[in-house]
Amino acid sequence: FLPGFVPDALTGFIRTNLSLPEYGHRTLGRDGGLKGDAFWFSGTDLCTMLMTLWTLMICRELRATYETHSAVWAKARQHPEDSIIVRVPSTGHLMLRTITVRRAICITLFVTLPRCFVACLLLFGGSYFIVAADNMEDLILNALSLEFIIHTDEMLYSVIAPKSVRMVV
Repeated sequence: FLPGFVPDALTGFIRTNLSLPEYGHRTLGRDGGLKGDAFWFSGTDLCTMLMTLWTLMICRELRATYETHSAVWAKARQHPEDSIIVRVPSTGHLMLRTITVRRAICITLFVTLPRCFVACLLLFGGSYFIVAADNMEDLILNALSLEFIIHTDEMLYSVIAPKSVRMVV
């Protein structure tokens, strides 16, 4: 208990009338679950599930990178005067009609390749982060931390980028 914490009547009832195992109890396994068939999954099953989900999230990130790369190169043209951004009259959205090859190469070198590199680093580093967890609580916390890391760039982009840039992209 925390210093100064006074348990209420419900806490006292639970402690006296329900026999809940403590962490030091002999029936608890290393992964935090009860030994035997008390749960429908074990720490290994949870780790396997989280590793699968993490790999799928990285695959989704790599697919989005590939689709962006393909869209940029589909709009690439040789002549610089062809690089045009137009406003669609019906919706008011901005649309990239064409882009120069030089800009497409710059986007590939400074956006696509680093994004793929970071995704691969996150795949290996995140996998180790999930597998290295000692118990189920750490496993779940590590998975949530990785989810936060993978979505931080999207959150920053949605907050920092001007609306005109977000409409083009």
